[in-house]
Amino acid sequence: MDDEAFARVAALEAENRELRDRLARIEERAEKSKKARRGFFSGLRLLIPIFDRNKVVKSFGTLTETLARFSGERSQWPDRDAIIDDARLFMEAVVRFLIRRRLFMLIFTILALAIPGMQVWLAFQQNHIVERQNAMFEIQVYDVVASSLTEGDRNARVMTGALMARTEPGFLEGVVRETFDPSLSEVYRPEGVDALQRRLEDAAHRGYLVRALDRAIPIRLAEADVDEVHGQLAAANALVIADAAARIPAVLRLGRPGAAIDGALAEQVDNYLVHVGSLLASDARLARAAGEEGAFWVRARPLFERLAPLRVEPDNAFSVAYQTMLEDFFIDLALEGEPGEPAALAGRTPEQALGEGLAKARAALGGLDWSGVTQVMAR
Repeated sequence: MDDEAFARVAALEAENRELRDRLARIEERAEKSKKARRGFFSGLRLLIPIFDRNKVVKSFGTLTETLARFSGERSQWPDRDAIIDDARLFMEAVVRFLIRRRLFMLIFTILALAIPGMQVWLAFQQNHIVERQNAMFEIQVYDVVASSLTEGDRNARVMTGALMARTEPGFLEGVVRETFDPSLSEVYRPEGVDALQRRLEDAAHRGYLVRALDRAIPIRLAEADVDEVHGQLAAANALVIADAAARIPAVLRLGRPGAAIDGALAEQVDNYLVHVGSLLASDARLARAAGEEGAFWVRARPLFERLAPLRVEPDNAFSVAYQTMLEDFFIDLALEGEPGEPAALAGRTPEQALGEGLAKARAALGGLDWSGVTQVMAR
């Protein structure tokens, strides 16, 4: 044979080997599939004991027929091996039936227990999803609040402050803390300390938060007692008062005669000053009702140490709002109204109430120079 014939034979042998390997793989897959089907049906028979019940009945019938042959002639009696075989088949059928029935009940019991467990797991997963959605919703709320207070017009800021007054205390306290906490305060470059626009914008922005905190006191009192509300808001009130001790003198300094201040901005700074006075009065009422008046004067002392001797020019841009702030606080202090309730003069004139309130503040904060406050009140 030549080389070409040998090559053809070798190619045919290689093709035959490949075909045999392919056939072997096909047969192997077929055998595996057959075993899988056999295993499936075996498992099905294992789970359905009704098949074994039929076998029990049939094997019992066979054993009965075998034993019934003892009622005939002796030559027809069954031998010992036949009786043993039929009895063995019957007992095997009974035992197999009992085992499979127990296994059948066990599997369905496990399923019955697993289904409520799956339901509980799904409920936990749903709660987790809801919690994440709530967290995302809170982030959206924070974004809306921040945008309204920093970028919105005056009406948007007023409405945002009104809504914040009705939020949970933790949310409002957190916003106030982030805004008024001295450890988180803004940093100014040397040339920015006297920057009129920026400093006044800071005060104007805080005015709406002060208003929200002031309004939150009567709103909370409708839902909780005085002690609880005082515990919820005392820390936030203290932050605002501590911040005002440095901010109000700076605002009055920037409002000196000759300062060029935008009218809309000046109006919002007036709003800040007036609401600080209102918050002081509300905080004093709340502390007095909770039996913590001494704590109020402790946190208010740094503020009045700065304001008491501070003299303000009559033509200062913020003198009217500053005077209103002081008058509102001292008059309310004299009337000693209940938190969240309107106070009555009770036969006194506003001037008399103002003098009484100033006298109470002098007594509570002894040792201060009140010349600046007296000068403002004398106008």
